[in-house]
Amino acid sequence: MGKPQEAIAEIKRAQEIDPVSLITNAVMGRVLFMARRYDEAIAQCKKTIEMDPAFPRAYLYLGRTYEQKAMYPEAWLNYHKARVLMGYEPESHIGPLPAKTLNAQSYWKQRLAWGQDDLKHGRKASFDLAVAYTNLGDKERAFESLEKSYQEHSGWMAELKINPMNDPLRSDPRFQALVKRMKLE
Repeated sequence: MGKPQEAIAEIKRAQEIDPVSLITNAVMGRVLFMARRYDEAIAQCKKTIEMDPAFPRAYLYLGRTYEQKAMYPEAWLNYHKARVLMGYEPESHIGPLPAKTLNAQSYWKQRLAWGQDDLKHGRKASFDLAVAYTNLGDKERAFESLEKSYQEHSGWMAELKINPMNDPLRSDPRFQALVKRMKLE
């Protein structure tokens, strides 16, 4: 709802109740991400990974945080690790690691390919496609994908109003109309 300080206070309270809960610790990283406190989010996700290196959400949230900082090699490694742990692709598909010079264009093309592969396998990936299209500068396809994500009742849509991945679309009237349609204003 756009109240990051209250969200942080609530997740901290959950951590106090159950400090070893993997999901609570990973969600703390996610909440810090949504509050645009990226360095803290990275530290929290890494802490969660230390607790259990096989917990995919921590890698997913870490990868998305690195995306926001334009740290594409780090984002790629963590996003890919999350996909492997979730069973989306075998470890053998990693291929050669991306060069340290992995740039935004090549990264987002890979994220687009992953999203398209997910759709072929029956996974809801429209929100991820919207993010990739946004970062590739294709707003038309980004909005088409957001609309499909809305129709699929994607859980990511609940964060539409606050998610930093949507920042490049906020000024577009179509974005504001979607936020209103979802009753998130």
